[in-house]
Amino acid sequence: MAQGTATVFDEFLPFMNNGAATVDAAAVNLDADVFKIKLSSIAIGSIPASYATPNESDFTEVSPAGGGYTAGGATATLTVAEAGGTLTVSLASNVVWTSAGSGGPTDIKTAILYSTTHTGSNDAVCVIDLTDDGTTALDLNTGDITINAGTLFTIA
Repeated sequence: MAQGTATVFDEFLPFMNNGAATVDAAAVNLDADVFKIKLSSIAIGSIPASYATPNESDFTEVSPAGGGYTAGGATATLTVAEAGGTLTVSLASNVVWTSAGSGGPTDIKTAILYSTTHTGSNDAVCVIDLTDDGTTALDLNTGDITINAGTLFTIA
């Protein structure tokens, strides 16, 4: 996997809604829910796409909170577009954790996109690899961490 690659959880797909006309209380609504991205210390190779119940709490969050990182992650604004049978889910703006130079997490390997609105057991949407090699952790104390705006994933 390349750095920045997002992998959608297979178990998220049956719980996905897109559009205001498809409101289902048991679904994650890509158009209406509030989303966050939290940083995790779990290596991408340890997270299967077919994770049985991808819930935000299943993923070990980096520690400590502080030094530019707030527990629970940062708010992420999604945009959703459909054309020719392909659904494109994008970040509307960069998600940035600004280094304070010390006191922040040093074990950052992945990021988890999840719905804070959805209260079911399948609220994690995807995992993003933040490493160059799948295992070497990033350190917020040595610089900012940014997930750039743009396409996260497509579903065809």
